[in-house]
Amino acid sequence: SPTEYTTEAVKGSDIIFLTTNGTRIISRFKGAHGVVIASLANLSRVVTHLGSQGLNVAICCAGSRDQFCLEDSVCAGLLVDRLLKQYGDAELNDAARVGLVLARSYSDNLLACFRESSHGRTLIELGFESDLELCARLDTLDVLPVYFKERITLEQEIEPPLEEPGSKNPGQSAATS
Repeated sequence: SPTEYTTEAVKGSDIIFLTTNGTRIISRFKGAHGVVIASLANLSRVVTHLGSQGLNVAICCAGSRDQFCLEDSVCAGLLVDRLLKQYGDAELNDAARVGLVLARSYSDNLLACFRESSHGRTLIELGFESDLELCARLDTLDVLPVYFKERITLEQEIEPPLEEPGSKNPGQSAATS
């Protein structure tokens, strides 16, 4: 339960946190320049960071048990929506467009998204509805978790890769999967 990860409980500790899909998704990007981990809780911080990089953005949703996950798609859609509003048009794939539509439909009631999702209904049945209430809060953390050099750390800005001579900035794009 995320409610168990209080500042008092984890301060100064290395944490090993395994998920059914998140761990595998993050590890697939070992060779990437940097991987930013986004959630509703840190969405504004992630948007600011990604927008400042001037690079293409690929958004990968972890899902749940190798399946599509409504709340992941809504979070990705909110990320796309904010990037578009703050930094202009981008080339979107179909998954990004679907996430955008879902995000706009749930933007006024994110808790409903969690309650209506398959995983959310399971958590309610198990007595963890307070976890949903916590996870549905928007912009409660000003942190930038990044996966870099096989570690997840906070507040580490990832410097953009050096451009090769003669290369052009390919512009912004957003994709979700």
